[in-house]
Amino acid sequence: MHLLTRICLQNWYLIDAKDIEIKGATALIGPTGAGKSSIQDAIQTVITGANQNRLTLNPSASGKSARTVLEYCLGMTGDPSEGGKPLRTSCETVIALVFRDEETDEPITVGIAMSAREGDSREEVLSRFIIPGHAYSVEEARRRDGARTYLAPWAEIAANLRSRHPRFEEYRTSAEKFTADMLAIMRGGEQPPNVRHFLRAFANAHAFRPIFDPTVFVRDYILEPDPLDLTRVRTSIETWQELERTIEEIEAKLARITRITSRFRNWGRARMKAEASRFLSAAAEARRLAHDVIATSEVLARHKAELASERNILASRRQWVREFDEQIRAKQALVLADNEASRLRQIEMEVSMAERDAREAEERWNRIREMAAAITRLAPLSSYMSPRHARAVEAAREALTIMKEGQDPADAIRGKGERLQELLDEMLALDGWEGQLLDKADALAEELRAMQRDVDELEQALARCGSGGAALSRETMKLLEVLQRRGIDPVPLCDVVEVVDEDWQYAVEALLGRGREAIIVDPERLHEAFELMWRDRDIYSGCTLVKTTQTHSISPRVPPGSIVEAVTSDNEHAMAFLNVRIGAFRKAETEADLERLDRGVMKNGKTSSGMGLSVQRNLRDLVLGRAARERSAESLRNALSPKRASLHDLRQAVRMLREAARILPGVVETLRSGMGPFELEHSLVSSQTRRDALLRQRKAASAGTVDDLVTEIRELEEERDAYAKEIAEEIEPRVEELQGLVAQARAKSEVARSGLRQAVAARRKAWERLSSPDLQRILRLDDEIDEPDALGVLSFFREEVRRQEASRKDPKAWLASFRNDHKLIAENSDAEARRDEVGVLRDLTEYGINWGVTIPEVGVANMTVGYAWAVGEQTRLHGNELRQHREATAKAASEMRRMLKEDLLARLAEKLNKVHDRLDSLNKLLARHRFTGQVYSFTADIDQRYRRLYDLAMRVGGGIDTSGDVLDGLDDEEVASALAELEGMIEGANEAAVLADYRNYFTFEIVMTDRQGARTTMSTRAVKGSGGEAQAPFYVAIAASLASAYFPGLSQGRPKGMGLALFDEAFNKLDVPNTQALLTFFSDMGLQLMIAGPEDKRATFTEVLDTIVLVNKSLDGTSVYIDAEFPGELARRELARINPDHIGVDGFRSADTVGRKGAALM
Repeated sequence: MHLLTRICLQNWYLIDAKDIEIKGATALIGPTGAGKSSIQDAIQTVITGANQNRLTLNPSASGKSARTVLEYCLGMTGDPSEGGKPLRTSCETVIALVFRDEETDEPITVGIAMSAREGDSREEVLSRFIIPGHAYSVEEARRRDGARTYLAPWAEIAANLRSRHPRFEEYRTSAEKFTADMLAIMRGGEQPPNVRHFLRAFANAHAFRPIFDPTVFVRDYILEPDPLDLTRVRTSIETWQELERTIEEIEAKLARITRITSRFRNWGRARMKAEASRFLSAAAEARRLAHDVIATSEVLARHKAELASERNILASRRQWVREFDEQIRAKQALVLADNEASRLRQIEMEVSMAERDAREAEERWNRIREMAAAITRLAPLSSYMSPRHARAVEAAREALTIMKEGQDPADAIRGKGERLQELLDEMLALDGWEGQLLDKADALAEELRAMQRDVDELEQALARCGSGGAALSRETMKLLEVLQRRGIDPVPLCDVVEVVDEDWQYAVEALLGRGREAIIVDPERLHEAFELMWRDRDIYSGCTLVKTTQTHSISPRVPPGSIVEAVTSDNEHAMAFLNVRIGAFRKAETEADLERLDRGVMKNGKTSSGMGLSVQRNLRDLVLGRAARERSAESLRNALSPKRASLHDLRQAVRMLREAARILPGVVETLRSGMGPFELEHSLVSSQTRRDALLRQRKAASAGTVDDLVTEIRELEEERDAYAKEIAEEIEPRVEELQGLVAQARAKSEVARSGLRQAVAARRKAWERLSSPDLQRILRLDDEIDEPDALGVLSFFREEVRRQEASRKDPKAWLASFRNDHKLIAENSDAEARRDEVGVLRDLTEYGINWGVTIPEVGVANMTVGYAWAVGEQTRLHGNELRQHREATAKAASEMRRMLKEDLLARLAEKLNKVHDRLDSLNKLLARHRFTGQVYSFTADIDQRYRRLYDLAMRVGGGIDTSGDVLDGLDDEEVASALAELEGMIEGANEAAVLADYRNYFTFEIVMTDRQGARTTMSTRAVKGSGGEAQAPFYVAIAASLASAYFPGLSQGRPKGMGLALFDEAFNKLDVPNTQALLTFFSDMGLQLMIAGPEDKRATFTEVLDTIVLVNKSLDGTSVYIDAEFPGELARRELARINPDHIGVDGFRSADTVGRKGAALM
């Protein structure tokens, strides 16, 4: 056994340099505050290696604050909290303990060197050292410089020690290893102590205060405070719970955003239906008013034609009257002419005038013929003509058969003037048609632009297919172009994925949806690309970027049976995306398989997910794999050819319509102005007849008589008067009547045209709203909205109008009904959209608040922004990897929780078994020693409050095979209660800390058995015995505990190793016999006592201890005086003789009587 023989202190507390010699059991005696505790604190600083976690330094003298090693090194003389100042501002402190083997007397020094500086937070450990075979002394550090004495620095001391003692060992970093090696060296070849147990036992002895409850004593001083590590269990459970909560939150968010998206979808449908119905209503109204315009135009045209005809008749009749007047005047001139020459000149002038009239009539004939030819060139527009317009073209064609080129007009028109007039009137039905032609041209131009976009997209897609890529949507193509312009190399997912099982290709693509076009970019450029998308999110809505920055965290392994087995890719990002997005879906061959699987998909795209069965939107084209891309290319080529032909036809039609609208007003004006065919016939025939008659008159001029001319003049005047009467009584009144009818018809036509213009403007506005990118974006956002797009609505209207107008007698009435019906639908849909608008904006705001999500600025004016965000959020949440492992997570969490419970119970059982092992070990040790004739032992009983949990722990961890579900087989009521307690302990209930401490499951007793077998318990003695009698058993127990920790595995003989035990204010209430007995007991256990006590215990300790160290502080409080005394046997006997504990009160009284008698005799 190694006994402490010297304490070496350098710069410690108020001690500059001091060796304190020790022999055996020692008492430190001195008044309070003298410095006794500083010596014990120096010892434990060395023993623990200044390990802050193990040091339990005594408080300052005032008791107001705990001391620190730094304060001891600097020599703090007052409480720092009260402004105490250190004796030293900086120093190096060395503390060494010298032990000697009591058998061989070989020394060993263990110590510590530290550096301290005022203002630092703590000291710096320079060295922990062990020097086997050497007894250190402060004299080795003392140096003299003339009259001055000082201590050498540690570096010098260490160098000297190192040079003189090869076994000198230093420990600069690990305090625990220093303590372990120190104990192991002093144990020799015996089993070394467990450092943790040793240090706890050492600290327990130093902190021990006598108590009278054996249960509290055993818990605090015998058993290690080793509670179950509930933090690890709770952390594991909380981690899984957090994962489950995260999945539940994702599911809850997904359910909520799905409802929001559904509401957006209802809003989108309502908006689409409202705008479509509004356009259909406006288009129907425009169509109906167009019928009014046509009807009023026809009436106006008819009246105008009648008026023109009557005016032509009036003009011709007046012309005839003028011609009769001219003939009469000419003949009257001949009658008055007095010779033949004059009559001939008059005839020549008349011939010239007749020929002029004939030329003007021929020019008019040619103009009418040209206009008729222009009208026949409108025949290719027959599909856009109404029946009356078609009749006008046919009339022009018939007129040209009459007005043959090269034929003499007078001969051609003879007898046909009236028919030509009828044909011209029919041709005038084209008046006003140019407005309809322009409207039609504008509508076709819209179709032309839309078709041009389709052709451009088809050509672009065909170009991609030609270069090995897949056909992509408009949004994705735009995003690719922008990324490429920024120097980012984008790769669509569909371009790098190949199909290995075509039977399942449709299912893969149906699950991916728009994800087939997900774009892969370099991870370093991902956030840049995402910002580009975000800035123009309205344009790129529905596009997806693969989160390539997360690829490394995704397992490349495809789960067995996963739908991803049907495809493959050399691109790691593509495979990671597929695994995350659809990897959790298993292939279902049958409907039964689909219902059984938590996430499954059939070849036809039927899907099972969680508690829901769903179908995917029908795919028109497949895009994954080379074969699909080749098929797409062929399909695109087949679709492109007719599209190009249609585009050419549309261009031709628009050009012809605009050209026709340009020339029609001039044609109509030409036909309407000037002579009509009826007058033209009269003019041509009359001019020819007059010329022929004048020519005959010229031949007969010389032979004629005046009487003949007078007769002719009379006949001409009669005919002229007849025409004048017809003009005045018939033709002019009819012209006035027709002028009134034309004015009325024109007013009605203008009203109809004004209404039509307004209706066309309303239709154009409705079309702009319907075909606006913002509205049409709704269809691209959500595949589940099955409303037709703008062109589809337009096609429906045209087909419906064509069918209804062809079958109904009164198309205007149907158009009015159609208009009213769709106006009502638009109003109802508007109301529905407004309701959903308000609701979804509120839901979206609540979603952002409830889940702490940043929502884009969304209002009535930009609802599609919110719609796009909601669809994107739904897609993101739906594709979250955690959801794909929901069931596996729940099962794993449940299994983990069960295993943790079993593990916790097994560890608890292990600790409970250690209680029995610990007490058995102590009892074996105590059985070898008697104290005051009695053998001490510990007993343990189960605390009935925790009996259920104790039994459960022992059942699980007490040797039963725990490979199965142990807890699953326990279902009785008591076990259920125990499990409830276990759950409470895990969850952190009020008694969790109590239940986690295995020491609380027992009540303990210290039993004392005498030689006759009579038993007494500590609890009984605490109640009935004196203070000293009650204290003694606890010291016996603490001695056994120390010996067990210091000398593990000791079965017989004198123990080896360090047995130093520090007690502060110990044995205060014990009398000398009990103290002597305890000292003997401690010595037999191999323990060396060092007790700090007050001055009034000096006599008692001197009688029983080997060394008395007297400690006193100087009057100025700057130094400590230390003297060691080693009482001899004679001094002990003398002290024992006069000690009242030995002779009792009666002995003192007898001695006092004898003394008084002796004095009296004197």
